[in-house]
Amino acid sequence: MPTAMLIADTGDARDAVGLYLAARGWTTVPLSPGSATVRAAVTRLAPELVAIDFRGRPEGAVACLRALEGGPVPVYLFNAPDGLASAAGVVRARGPADVPGAAGHPAHPHDR
Repeated sequence: MPTAMLIADTGDARDAVGLYLAARGWTTVPLSPGSATVRAAVTRLAPELVAIDFRGRPEGAVACLRALEGGPVPVYLFNAPDGLASAAGVVRARGPADVPGAAGHPAHPHDR
């Protein structure tokens, strides 16, 4: 089962990105922003990707990004502020072409 760790605040922000990733074939494991625990969670869960949504608690989201950038798991940023510097393996997700479909998940027949 392709797993994405979703770092997002609770409520609508988490639901929106979680549903988007589910449509791309990912099973999401939600985690509230907290840099002290995200690196350990990545090690424990071994997700194929990490998604960070900046709505809700942007300071916590930045701290989580800093804790994960340069690591072995690609990090996708949703709703990130402009000018946010990041390392290799970090992708600013602006649309469907920026987030891969989960391995083994067929593409939508009308995807363009």
